[in-house]
Amino acid sequence: MFPWSVPAAPSKDELREKLRDFDRYRHFLKIRPRAGGERIPFTINNAQTVLHSRIEKERQDFGMVRALIPKARRMGVSTYIGGRYFHRTATEFGRRAQVVAHRSDSARNLHKEIKEFYDGLPLPMRPSLGASNAYELIFDKLKSLYKVASAEGGDIGRSDDFHLLHLSEAAFFDNTEDLSSGLLKTVMSLPGTEIAMESTGNGQSGMFFNMCEEANRQQNKGEWRIHFLPWSLMPEYRTETPFAWKAPKEFEDYARMHGLDRAQLYWFWKENYTTAVMNGGQPETIHRLTRQEFPAVYSECFMADSTLDFFKASEVSAAMSRAAAPSAGALKLLCVDPAGDGQDKPFVGDRQGSAIGARVWGELASRDYNVQADWLVSTYKRFDMDAILIDATGTGKGLVDACRLRMRGAGPEKVVAVVFSHGAMNEVLYGNRRAELHDRFQRYLAGDVSLPNDKFLQEECSAYKWGQSGCRRDEKARLFMTAKEKIKKEIGRSPDRLDVCAVSMAIDG
Repeated sequence: MFPWSVPAAPSKDELREKLRDFDRYRHFLKIRPRAGGERIPFTINNAQTVLHSRIEKERQDFGMVRALIPKARRMGVSTYIGGRYFHRTATEFGRRAQVVAHRSDSARNLHKEIKEFYDGLPLPMRPSLGASNAYELIFDKLKSLYKVASAEGGDIGRSDDFHLLHLSEAAFFDNTEDLSSGLLKTVMSLPGTEIAMESTGNGQSGMFFNMCEEANRQQNKGEWRIHFLPWSLMPEYRTETPFAWKAPKEFEDYARMHGLDRAQLYWFWKENYTTAVMNGGQPETIHRLTRQEFPAVYSECFMADSTLDFFKASEVSAAMSRAAAPSAGALKLLCVDPAGDGQDKPFVGDRQGSAIGARVWGELASRDYNVQADWLVSTYKRFDMDAILIDATGTGKGLVDACRLRMRGAGPEKVVAVVFSHGAMNEVLYGNRRAELHDRFQRYLAGDVSLPNDKFLQEECSAYKWGQSGCRRDEKARLFMTAKEKIKKEIGRSPDRLDVCAVSMAIDG
């Protein structure tokens, strides 16, 4: 080459290829520093580096990404995925990305970050912007789209199609039925597509927990891969330790188990201190919420109850683990959820004070009211029961009449019809009898009670969530439960076992 020669300018294809390298491109993205001040170049932190390496390996191994990311708080995972998906929509033709946050305010913040990515790019790198509004960027010449939405909006993107989908704080979504049948179907199983669900833990129930547990059980060999990120990956999570500070015994054991140095342990102790004191715990003991917010191992991610659960998973599990001990002197109640018009069968259980299902728990084989009534009255007499409680909503009235006919000598008034759709005894607090009895059962679980160890009952309890389409309070603060039809669609059957438990609450005993 002669001294006066000028190197040839790179071609558009060469420039485009360089831009498609995320490791180069991210240096041009600007993020908000935690300490405040002017935005700075996106310097990938340790947790983001680990996640990037794992996602790239998943993409190479499977041709696409289906990532579940349980994590500790403030690790920058949303920022990383936001930058990754912005990069692809801003440099590739026809690439469509959708981000869904668990709340509207979070969705606005995520969109603001994406807009700042665009505004911070050098002018020659900015793709032509056809439209920009509160929730989307449209790159007209690339025919690409970056869209942000809130899970509070209900039916999201059902009729759309995307190549990249990011669910932020997925453990806090409450409309999982819409997500599974709608939003997730907008991304086809094609090479290059990506779905990333990331979240801190929120109890042992719900979509995110269920999917993580299945991926973990299959050791990442199924349809989804789990990428757990412990808090110890963050070098920022450490605090200079006072010379005289001595760690409590439980914290010393924790540090030894997870290989923490003294500065990391002191930081963790300080994080735990406020959480423990605020929630009635002891600062010398690691609170379960601290473990969930800052897990060191995967099993800690889902230690606390979900904020969305109407029936706390920990209380249901505890009741199922206790030995059945019927309360001496309490009324013995035989409780029935009759079969409706569907495929479900009548379900029967008993309750005596603090024990449900100690004597009777199971389905009745026959759907004939006369056969059912014969069995119920016989069982009532065999165990010297005090009353038969029957859910008389809808078709159950016929079973009530059949039982009363057989109880003429023993007292037909001992056959009690419980109608969920009737008005509540306390109309100030409850919208109907169903809500009142389910709430009594929820409060019953907080005591020293026992339930049958029945995975179907556990599943039915976990299906009831707080939310706009779930358990809620109206403008008068009256409680209403999730519609039964919605529960049936979610779990594929009627919640017969839980209804029996609720029916048993109709009489104090």
